[in-house]
Amino acid sequence: MNEIIIKSNWLEDPLLVKHLSYYLLCGCPHEFIQSSNRKEGETRFYRIECKEDPMVAYLSLKIGHDFFPNQKISFDDIYANVQHPGMDGSFHHDGGHRTALYMVTSNNEGGEFEYKDGEGVIHQIKYEQNKLIIFDSLADHRGLSFKKGPRLTLAWKINEI
Repeated sequence: MNEIIIKSNWLEDPLLVKHLSYYLLCGCPHEFIQSSNRKEGETRFYRIECKEDPMVAYLSLKIGHDFFPNQKISFDDIYANVQHPGMDGSFHHDGGHRTALYMVTSNNEGGEFEYKDGEGVIHQIKYEQNKLIIFDSLADHRGLSFKKGPRLTLAWKINEI
């Protein structure tokens, strides 16, 4: 899968979008352990484990239904990243076949998602609350922090079975 799928306003219920943002930011434990490449000295940010979360399980089911209706897939890792101003990610790639990235919090200026195409050219996708991006896991990518407030994304590592 070389193309990138971008779905603005993925969740149709604005109350669900608002609740999900509050729930993940305020109702789930955060660990200060995440970094893009897991290298010593690299900028760290917060991680929320979500693989066993019932609300996120619904969203996983919806991803399968909306984007992979005729494929068998598994979700090998599901988590949220919380980046505060200055916590820019580094370029990295993920394991598996595809990564789905959902933009949870409202935009506070900045927060772009950047990825490199096959020739190394960097492309930017504007951060917008309730946008879902699905891309090839081997594409180098990173998330930039907001200028103010927390940037929260929910990530799924997807494999074909």
